[in-house]
Amino acid sequence: MEQCHWRKRKLRALQLLGSERLVLVIFLGLVLPEARLQGLELPAEAQWQVAKTHCDARRWDLAAEEFQIFLDRWPNHPKAAQATFYLAEALLHQGEFARASALYRQLMQWPDEGLPERTTAFPLPESFRPVVCFRLAESLFLANRRDGESLAEARELFERFCQTWPQHPLQSRAWTYLGQIVSRQGEYQEAVRCFRRSLAEGPEDQLADAARFGLAEALEHLGDAEEAERFYFALAYKRSSPFAPQACWRLARLHASQGLLEAAAEDLRHFLNTWPEHSLASSARLTLARCLITVGRADEVSEVLQPLLEQPVYGPEALYWLGVSYLVRKNVVSALEVFELALGRKPTRSLANWLRLRKAEGLFQVGRPEEALAELELVCPGVKRGQIAEGVFSEGGSAFGNDLACLAIFVHLALGKPNEAGEIARQLVVLKGVKLSPQTRLAIGKALLACGDAENAKEVLAGFVFPSASQSETPAEGLPPESVVWEARYWLGVAYTQLGNRLAAKREWERLAQEAPGKIRLWALMRLAEQAIEPGEFPEALRWASEAARAAEQLGERRLLAEALYLQAVAYGGTGDIPSAHRVVAQILSLPLEEPLKGELLRNLAHTAMAKGEWSWAAQLLGGLLSSGLLLPYPAELQLDLAWCELQLERLTEATKRLDGLVRSISEDSEVWPRAWFLLAQTAELLGQTHEALAAYQQVLWTSLPEVEAEARWRAAKLWHQLGEFDLASAWYESVDAYEGSEIPKDELLYLWAGVEKIRGSGRHQEILLRLARNFPSSQYFAEAVLQLAELAITQKDWGSAKQWLEKLLADCSSAPDALKSRAEYLWGWVLLEEGRAKEAEAAFLKLSENEHPAEVRMAALFGLGESLLRQEKYEEALAAFREYADRARKAEKANSPEPARWQALAELRVLRILVALGQWEEAVRTGVGWLASYPQSSERAEVNFLVGKCLYRQGKLTQAREFLTQAVAIAVSEKAEIGGEAQLLLAECYFLQGDFRSALREYLRLEVLFPRSAWVPAAVLQAAKCYDRLGRREEAARQCRRFLETWPDDPRVTHVRELLQVWESSKLQTVFQSQF
Repeated sequence: MEQCHWRKRKLRALQLLGSERLVLVIFLGLVLPEARLQGLELPAEAQWQVAKTHCDARRWDLAAEEFQIFLDRWPNHPKAAQATFYLAEALLHQGEFARASALYRQLMQWPDEGLPERTTAFPLPESFRPVVCFRLAESLFLANRRDGESLAEARELFERFCQTWPQHPLQSRAWTYLGQIVSRQGEYQEAVRCFRRSLAEGPEDQLADAARFGLAEALEHLGDAEEAERFYFALAYKRSSPFAPQACWRLARLHASQGLLEAAAEDLRHFLNTWPEHSLASSARLTLARCLITVGRADEVSEVLQPLLEQPVYGPEALYWLGVSYLVRKNVVSALEVFELALGRKPTRSLANWLRLRKAEGLFQVGRPEEALAELELVCPGVKRGQIAEGVFSEGGSAFGNDLACLAIFVHLALGKPNEAGEIARQLVVLKGVKLSPQTRLAIGKALLACGDAENAKEVLAGFVFPSASQSETPAEGLPPESVVWEARYWLGVAYTQLGNRLAAKREWERLAQEAPGKIRLWALMRLAEQAIEPGEFPEALRWASEAARAAEQLGERRLLAEALYLQAVAYGGTGDIPSAHRVVAQILSLPLEEPLKGELLRNLAHTAMAKGEWSWAAQLLGGLLSSGLLLPYPAELQLDLAWCELQLERLTEATKRLDGLVRSISEDSEVWPRAWFLLAQTAELLGQTHEALAAYQQVLWTSLPEVEAEARWRAAKLWHQLGEFDLASAWYESVDAYEGSEIPKDELLYLWAGVEKIRGSGRHQEILLRLARNFPSSQYFAEAVLQLAELAITQKDWGSAKQWLEKLLADCSSAPDALKSRAEYLWGWVLLEEGRAKEAEAAFLKLSENEHPAEVRMAALFGLGESLLRQEKYEEALAAFREYADRARKAEKANSPEPARWQALAELRVLRILVALGQWEEAVRTGVGWLASYPQSSERAEVNFLVGKCLYRQGKLTQAREFLTQAVAIAVSEKAEIGGEAQLLLAECYFLQGDFRSALREYLRLEVLFPRSAWVPAAVLQAAKCYDRLGRREEAARQCRRFLETWPDDPRVTHVRELLQVWESSKLQTVFQSQF
């Protein structure tokens, strides 16, 4: 069988030969003895053609076998290099990355004159070189894709490929691979650049989707969620892409992390519909269930989780979320049945604890607190006695611990056990290292109040009603939701009342009455009315009770409404106005119908009240008119008027509700419609609901009222600006700029717009400022615009324009703020320095350093003073100025720069330079070493290391000098610093002076390699010649001298070099020693 197989393979291969050879081979194979047939070998060209045919047909296993035979039999063939390449290609496509990379590496090292071990030259064709470089990098990457630290060589090769062959067709793939490597190494900014370059090179390349997915991941890591979402979305809905499932999954996670749970649910739906059998499908179903529950679509959860309910792995968790969905839908009986079923499925310990917690929650909701407490006891032994272990938080997590603690407190309170609830609260207060949720802290406060511990309750509630500075700086961890803060304020007022501090309680409730939403505000109003009634302050009580009655009516709280009306009647009775008490009650409980004429009169009366600014009276009149039941021809106008009154009265919630109903009920063609949307947007803006306000302003733009549209665009632009959406803000500012004749303040528009363009870096910042400066010389923003133009000119090294702007500012803006003029004078000092007028600059900076100027300007002026003294070569005075600046910068919280540390570093660097110039070597070394310790990441590290090394060199401390000079060279090489050449030469000089001529020679020769454009290269060549002389290698020394004379014939050391050359060429035994420093 083996012989038969061998024959078939030979005949199949030889079919590629000419017919004559084929006949001859067949003849030989059939006629000659078997031994001769087996010994027959194909010619080299035939073997090459067989292997190449397999390769072209992508039969990689056969191609690898045949190319290996070719190389084994003809290792010195002219096509050996190509055969090696195609063998590597076959191995790469078979996934044998290690073998493939070894062959590609061999090809990379294959010299033009052939491999050393071969007798004949076989150069690698030049067209193969870029592909070999790419393939070696690719095989290394694919072999080590999970090992980020092992990808350094692959990265280096890809970078070399991209730089050396920028027009090669494989550029796009190389950038994709390079982006994946740097992304794994955590360099996400660089990854973004690589992936974008890949897509620019080959948007339709085979790896284009890999580049898009990698780009989305890198953008997500960098916090650019909007851009990452765009790429994830494009891939997720591109079913032909192999990255579609992962992109869809990541898109859902991204939306969920941003709180966009509706969008996340839509993504997960798409995932499950498109890839129902994917390995992530079960996780997607569970995540979708959580999203649906959170966004209020719990009724859809059952259908989503149905395929998982019987699975052994995901079934228990699926049952958990199904039960939670029943709890949310108030179907507690079904929830309890599901939780019980899940507990019978032997869930993990963590999941079992969650199941019991939710089961206890359900039992509590249906009025079975005893059973709920029993379930909690199974999760946290001792909770029945009011004990709660810290392990509940460490084992189950913060969310679990908080939910259990809250439920335990409420269960004990429901059972009439305030002491046990208070005991749990006290234990929670003293727990260390446990993050209590705002809801838990609120429950603690209620429990402490219930058990009579008002003092501790006050401390707990005040702790997040008035958060500490540390909490304010980290709102995600320290600041509770607004609704919890309002309720905490209410209970804090109760605590103050129990402690006898009526004034503090009133202060809290009054704030709630003015700012809090919904029911909390109503509770506060009721408390204020009760508190005023107790000491007999009936007019004030009447005011609070009236507001409470209105709030209760709006909320539909009938019981609380009755109590509020009762308090109102009591207040009237306290004043002795019994008829008014009866009349108010009658008016509120039963309003009589009115005639249309009466309605018109009430409307006119309301408009009169509005004109006088009596908003409350107007609102009452309009409210009564709207609730009268009259068929009025202008209900929309009345609603709009009432909403305007409510807005003026800061009843923002009521105004929003009213306007929302209004825009839904009227036609878009009505003139009221755009004004209602505009007012709704203003209300949302005052409530801090920025996105809702923007949506409302967008509605206004669909109208044909230019004056309203322009104002809406203006307000929307400023909101986008506040949100930090500078691209959108720029577009909206530009659209507002297009309106002619509007009342929009154009100077303010240009000023804000310029600020946005500055942040965006679009290049339009200067253009807009120029418009502002030229067209609005009387604007309050004119001086600031001119100053910014001067700063821009200085940044662009356009000192002439900077001078013109500063002269205009200092001459024409006498009324500008003093701080602004001080900044202008500071910039003027730098203009003087640039013009070579250092003496005048010194005077200007000296004047600015006086106390009458702002502190930051005085600070910056001190730096400018030092610079002006330095340029006058007043080293001692400059040294004192820079030292003073550095000392102040260390003590000050801020310096006059967005990078105060950099300015301080620059000042200390100038101190170091001056010390070196003055020859104060010891102090310079101390200063430089301290500088390096303080600013390890500064871009000036190379220079500082060099200066310290130079000082040590001057002191004869050559070994220490070498350490710093070596650091200077290393940094200069990586950062391409100009100081590198001089540092390298001085490093070689240290070795030279120590008599280590071999090391000195090495360092001299390295200078030209590392810094070929350095002005110190001639000196290094000359010194290298002297090292050769010292080492007894006169011939090399003479060669160096001849090279010096040919390369630098105008160098002032030419005469000295000729003398040396003459000595060495005459073979006189002389040595030359001369340092360059």
